[in-house]
Parts: sequence; structure tokens; C-alpha cells
Amino acid sequence: MKEEQQRLLGDTPTGPQTYSPWNVQFLMMYALGMLMTVGFSVILPALFDFLTIELGVSHNWYGFAAASFSVTQTAFSPILGIWYDRRTAREVLVISLFVNVVGNIVYSLATNLWMVVLGRMLSGAGFANIGVARAVFAACPEKKVQKTCNVVMTGCVALGYAVGPFITTIFTIPAIHFRIGKYDINEYRGPGLFSGLLSFIALVLIFILLRKERKYVRKAPTVGETNLLMVALYCAVYLSITIAFSAFETNASPLLHENYSWTTRKIGLAMSLFGLCFAVPNFFYPLMIKAVTHEIILLYISFAMAIAGCGFLTYLGGEHLPYWQFFLGAVLVGLSYPIFQTTIFGLYGSFLGIGDKQGIYMGLIMLFANMGRLVGPLWAGYAFPSTNLEKGSFGSAKLYLACLGYIFVASSAFMIGYVQIQRKRKRPNFEVASAQEQDAKLLGDH
Repeated sequence: MKEEQQRLLGDTPTGPQTYSPWNVQFLMMYALGMLMTVGFSVILPALFDFLTIELGVSHNWYGFAAASFSVTQTAFSPILGIWYDRRTAREVLVISLFVNVVGNIVYSLATNLWMVVLGRMLSGAGFANIGVARAVFAACPEKKVQKTCNVVMTGCVALGYAVGPFITTIFTIPAIHFRIGKYDINEYRGPGLFSGLLSFIALVLIFILLRKERKYVRKAPTVGETNLLMVALYCAVYLSITIAFSAFETNASPLLHENYSWTTRKIGLAMSLFGLCFAVPNFFYPLMIKAVTHEIILLYISFAMAIAGCGFLTYLGGEHLPYWQFFLGAVLVGLSYPIFQTTIFGLYGSFLGIGDKQGIYMGLIMLFANMGRLVGPLWAGYAFPSTNLEKGSFGSAKLYLACLGYIFVASSAFMIGYVQIQRKRKRPNFEVASAQEQDAKLLGDH
């Protein structure tokens, strides 16, 4: 039985184990994160125009259509995590990527709102595999390698957010449009097909190259060893930041379109620049860690940046948000999210320790992240129609005020919980040391 498990998981039972953030298994996870994020972000700048111009759907349905992706992503994150714990990453990723490919094809060929929703839901179910990639990193026993993997993965995801919207602008060039039967593959439908192509490339790469994977199996943390309240606080604070980021991500495109009369091409370029803001912190993350001496301080800095960004995006007067204020808020939100994401995964992985239930625990926090990607677009969709596009932005103000308040409450609770956990963790070490000193003293007396 043990030999069969080792054969299935690709373990090496003999010889010293070496860990590198650049082995084939980890490289495939980076490629997955990059390709999937490009596929996601290439669609978002064009989604509003696809619904309202191409299909003639009311803009009131925009938030619902954007959030449908996250409904299934939220539902399937823990399912794929449990599946990964029992089987292999290769099996989970290949099947989930196939579902994503089908979803993107359905979206590209949509003729009504409900086909768009169905396509986005299928794509979301496939996109839930990002949690599996994070679980692969979290299962590595070497913490330094684990942290490097998370930094590289977040950098790949960030580059995906920058590259995707730029590709959207390329699809606005009429010369590259073509037809498939009765469908015009243009700036609205082209991004969906391109996203499906990227998912198919990722599927082929993982199927061919990830034939032998190493799965690190150790004693899992029990309920007594893993503080469930702290797990809940990690999940809650991740939820708060993701709501703010996804709300901005969803709201930015229609606001630029309606308030500033921007075209799909200009919106794509702007979103690409925001994506670069998302990528920049990852290149300087090691330097930032050295500057602040501890990851938790960097996490608190990301909280402050997110709160400030939401504050700048909150505006109650004038005709609409001034350019400088909108872009300053966007940059702060864009910079805060990658710093937060890289730091939270490093802290969370260290907090959990090494166990054979990494898929479940990572799936749990990804579930809350995906809930943020569900709530954020829904809330943005509710706020956007209530925005008076001529005489103010009260709907958007309510949106970002709510995000600001939730981040403040969740981050405050997290800080208190983190301090308490650190105190409890230090106490047993002190007691053990005291007992050892007493034993040594007794032996010396004898």
C-alpha cells in the first residue's frame, strides 16, 4: 500500500530530499497562475461592452454577470482542495482546465445574457484550481522555498493582470477580426476565445510535463494544534481585501466608460497599467521584507494602503471623481493587494505547518478569497446603477466606504488575534526550557 501511494504521488522513498523553487512541479504552478490570470483579466475590460453593446443587455446585469464567475469558483475551491489531498495535482488541474476551456468557448459564442453567465460559471469552476497551486507550495517542508514560491506565484499572477488587459486592446484592431460561422470574433468575443486557448495550453503543458510530482506527506495539524479562531481571522481579512480589490476591478471599467467616455481600447490600456502596479511590489518584495524586518509589519502596511486607496476612491461632490484622485486611489489599491497576498500566504503557510491536509486548509482560505470575488462584483453592480453619472458618484462612494470599513474591522481583529497567538506559542517554549533547566539542576545536585 505504501509503495503504491509513493508510485501515485511520485515520492522518492530513499535518499536525501532537496527542495528548489525552480523544480518542474513548481514551474508548472507558476505557468498555471500566469496563463489563468491572463485568461481572466483579458475578458474583464470587454465584459461591460460585450453585454451592453454586442448583446443589448441592460447595464444593471453587469455586476451579476461578473459575479457569476466567482459563484462556482467559491464553490469548487474546497472541493478541488479535498480532491488534491486524496489524488494528485496533475489529475485535478487537467480536468479543471478542461472545464475552463469549455466555459470560455460558451462565453465567446454567447447570444444572450444566460449563455454569458453559464460560460462564466464554467470558467470560474475551472479557475478554482489556483488554490491547488497554492497548496502545492504550502506543502513544501522548506519554509524559505515555500515563501519564494509564493512571491514568484504572486508575481506571475500580477504579470497576468498587466498582460491580459493589454491583449484586450489588441482585439480592438479591426484587421485581426475574423468570423466563425455566424459569429464575428471581434473585440467582444475574441478575448473569450483567447482565454480558452491559454487554458488549453496550460492543460497540455501540465498533462505532458507534470508526470512525476512530489507530494510531501507529514503529520497533519489537528484541531488542538491549529487554532481555528486564527484560521477564521486569516480567512476574514483575506475576504475583506479581496472584496475591495474585486469591487474596484469590476467598477473601474464601467466608470471609465460612462464618466470619462473611454473606449474599450483606452480602458484596456488603463487596466494594463493598473496590472503593472500589481506586479511591481513582487520585484521588490525581498527588499521590503529586509526593510521592515518582519512580514507582519508589511501586512499592516498593506492594510493601511488599501484603506487609503478606498478613501481616495470615495467621492461625494462634483460631477465625477477627478482623474488624479481616481488614479491615486487605483494605484494604492493595486499596490496593496500583491503585498497583502504574498505576505498572507507566507504567514498562513507557516501558521499551519506541514501536513497532509494542506489542500483543505488552502482551499478554505481560497474559498473566502473567492467569496470576496463574488461579493465585490455584486456590490459593485449594485452601486454602479445607483451612481448618478451626471451629478455625482454616491453609489461608488457607498461601495468604497463599505470596503474601507470592513478592511479596518477585519484587520484590527486580525492584529489582536495574531498578537494573542504569538504569546501563546511562546509560552510552551518557555515552560519546556524551564523544565529542562530544572532537570539539569536536579542531575547536578545528585
